Amino acid sequence: MLIRCAIFFICLFACLGCNKSTGKSFNINLYPRDFTSVLSVRGEIFSQNEISMSVPSGVGGSIKSIPESGTPVKAGDVLVEIESKNQKKRLQEKQRRLKYVERKIIREKRKIAQEKLQNDLKILEKNYGLNVKKLEAEYQLGEKDPRVIKSLDIKIRLLEEKIQLQISKLDSYEILAQTKSISEEQIELLKKNLHTAKINRDLEKLEKRSILEGTVGLKKEKLQLEIAMLEQDLAKVISEKTEKEKSYPLRLEKLQLEKKKRERQIEKAIDNQQKSSIKATSDGVFMRVTRWGGRQVKKGVDVWRGTMVGKIIDHSMLEARIRLPERYVDSVQIGDRVVINSLQRNNKKLIGKIIRIESVASLMNPRNRKSIKYHWAYLDATSTALNSFQPGETLIANIQLATYKDCWIIPK
Repeated sequence: MLIRCAIFFICLFACLGCNKSTGKSFNINLYPRDFTSVLSVRGEIFSQNEISMSVPSGVGGSIKSIPESGTPVKAGDVLVEIESKNQKKRLQEKQRRLKYVERKIIREKRKIAQEKLQNDLKILEKNYGLNVKKLEAEYQLGEKDPRVIKSLDIKIRLLEEKIQLQISKLDSYEILAQTKSISEEQIELLKKNLHTAKINRDLEKLEKRSILEGTVGLKKEKLQLEIAMLEQDLAKVISEKTEKEKSYPLRLEKLQLEKKKRERQIEKAIDNQQKSSIKATSDGVFMRVTRWGGRQVKKGVDVWRGTMVGKIIDHSMLEARIRLPERYVDSVQIGDRVVINSLQRNNKKLIGKIIRIESVASLMNPRNRKSIKYHWAYLDATSTALNSFQPGETLIANIQLATYKDCWIIPK
């Protein structure tokens, strides 16, 4: 009743004021009727099951193909293809480096085989030189062959027997000389032969001694030093060969590790190429997304790791929600009736009720802290009733705040 009185007085004052300003009189016929207070806001359709499609790590480039929003997809379908020229070049470069490492391994194996042959040849040369020097030393340091010594002894024994024969012959000649049966010339000749035989015997003994004793003094020491140096060189060459043979497996292992590294890089590059074709992980409807600045992700747009390129939305789990400005939150109650229309198509209409209102407000413009705040209000419309709507579709919602009966309504 009070509301009716207030509306009547307002109408009366309006009429009096109009008469004063215009100087003319007119009549307004007011009839009591029912009045419904409506709050018009906007909302959207969304799905509880939304799968975001992002560019995987290691992938980047321009979008080669992408479906339109609202395209039905199935699990395993290729949704987005990303083309990168740099990725192909990097793969070719990695393959080229792998071939270079393989050629390097072959060259290293050949080099190791050559080094082994050279080391064996050095050892053979040192052994040969040492054996020759030992034979030389053995010859110069005295004869050890018993056959040579036996032959020298036989020579000396023959000379001694010859001397004994000459001595006995000389004694016989001296006896004959007393009887003057032999001349003095013959005796002198025999004495000269005896002396020559003794000299020959002494020379053979001296030769035997020199052969048995060999080289002595500085020459002997020099030979021994040369042999010691050759033995030292041989030991050094053998030690170097042993150390090098230890390094051969390490050198090959290092190249093998580099080869495995290149192979892993190629596998990763091929995997990145395969990941360039982003596939659907579940059935649903594909929806494109908008990047910062309002630019939609479409063919030809450059993307990189982590960039969202679209969403797969499950139509069986659709919901409707509306934005309630913060100043109207207290006026709206849970259970209020809401009439929903699509902004894009007016023939779509749905009636529901508010079942939940978020307690935390969000900024209409996240970049501006002074922008209008709103609360999300969720409706009780079922997914079956929302099948005619598309996820992301903008809604116009009329909320019935209150209904008044038999009211006078002042026209605008």
